[in-house]
Amino acid sequence: MTGTRTRERVVRTQVEPRLQQRRLEVLHEERAQRRRSLVLLVVAIGVVGALVAVGFSPLLDVDRVVVEGTDHLEADRIVDASGIEVGDPMVALDLDEARDALRAVPGVRSAHLEREWPSTVRITLTEERPAALALFSTGPGIVATTGRLLDGDTFPSDGLLPLVVEGDVQLDGSEDLPEVPEDVLVAAMALHRMDEGLRSRVASATLHEAGTLSFALDDGATVRIGPLEDLPAKLGAVEAVLAQVHPECWEVIDVREPTRVTVSRSCEGPPVTDAGVAPEEPGG
Repeated sequence: MTGTRTRERVVRTQVEPRLQQRRLEVLHEERAQRRRSLVLLVVAIGVVGALVAVGFSPLLDVDRVVVEGTDHLEADRIVDASGIEVGDPMVALDLDEARDALRAVPGVRSAHLEREWPSTVRITLTEERPAALALFSTGPGIVATTGRLLDGDTFPSDGLLPLVVEGDVQLDGSEDLPEVPEDVLVAAMALHRMDEGLRSRVASATLHEAGTLSFALDDGATVRIGPLEDLPAKLGAVEAVLAQVHPECWEVIDVREPTRVTVSRSCEGPPVTDAGVAPEEPGG
């Protein structure tokens, strides 16, 4: 039996020279790109390292903290409260945190902080504005236009109208930043926004437990404002009475209904000519 010999067929392939050349070029480009990427990475690391080194070097430390906008608060107290110290790295300052810390300082209404390169931090404050001197049963307190109670040793009460607050008052807010109830703030703001001509005639105001307001004039007369509603109209009515009605021996000016004002006297006074004022009531 004769065997059958199988002859394998060998197929030889030959790469096109141009294709081989292109493969070599692509490989070379990939290697070059990796080298460039590595070089850029090294350069970037060096730059970041240099910036960090410079940023945390004494060249960019805080050398000065400038405080502006303080009329009553002490600048040193503001700097201490901000937490920013001379020698701190400028790049590491948390200005938002410092601003929040300053807003928690009694008497500070708002604060703005900014870096002034290379080494200065500027703090610009807006202080609270006093509205009235509230006389509580527990003692006096200066009411700000935001409703906060201010430190009487820091904010003077000169020029503020006194507001007697009857009854016990429960303060809101925190112990460091107490706030008055809404009705006390509304009454205080009525005094704060009062026309200067009327302000010069008002000796004091009283917020009664019933939530009503009254004024005592410098000549002893009483102005009944009533509930804390329609205050602009009521104050305007008081101004009209003071300007147009003779003050002789008047006792009570009632503007609880600002469109129908009444004036009570302890004697028979001059006739009322203002159409907006009701006939007077002699003898109260």
